[in-house]
Amino acid sequence: MSRFNTFLHRTEERLALPKATRSLILVEVAADLDDLFQYYLQQGLSQEEAAARAEEKVDMSDEALAELVRIHSDARGWS
Repeated sequence: MSRFNTFLHRTEERLALPKATRSLILVEVAADLDDLFQYYLQQGLSQEEAAARAEEKVDMSDEALAELVRIHSDARGWS
């Protein structure tokens, strides 16, 4: 189980997109979280601190998520 499951689930609930598009976005967010987590571990933070910092960095405002939804909704019209 990923240490970020709760964070990813909360983010998923905020994305009003088709499941396939939501999944793509969540895979990218999960990769970003893992990369940041590893970075913060290398900087000497504990696992708990590294996870918290990663979540803080990746957490998006409602406006940012709305823009992400808009971009992906517009992109669907291109295909």
